[in-house]
Amino acid sequence: MLRKIFGITFYIMAGFFLYSVELLAFLNQPMYPIKLILLGVLGVLTIVFTVIAILIYRSGRWRKNLGILLVSASGFCVFVIFSFFCFLLTPEFRESMPDGQVTLFSNYGSGFLFVGVIILVGVMLIKIDNKKDKVI
Repeated sequence: MLRKIFGITFYIMAGFFLYSVELLAFLNQPMYPIKLILLGVLGVLTIVFTVIAILIYRSGRWRKNLGILLVSASGFCVFVIFSFFCFLLTPEFRESMPDGQVTLFSNYGSGFLFVGVIILVGVMLIKIDNKKDKVI
């Protein structure tokens, strides 16, 4: 029981780090070394916490769990970007933001491409796990 609680906790932390990596894909800033360092560190943390979660949780359905992690983190990222975009439509919010900060998350092309690939991989992992159940 305690092992499953720790496994779920590590899945949640891995989802947070994956969401952070996906959110960085929407940043409309040049590739400064700090952005690359952040992407690298958060990417490594995502992988480490995911592997720890899979090892601790010890479910035979790790593909489905990993797929759910990928899809849910990506869905939350899309929700946050959509909310920020809706805020940008209001003139009051635009006026309250400092100059240059309004276009901070405006790299929608690369952001949605990256999130779309992550969602596609997550859905494929879930489908593969479901097909495995039907064969047996």
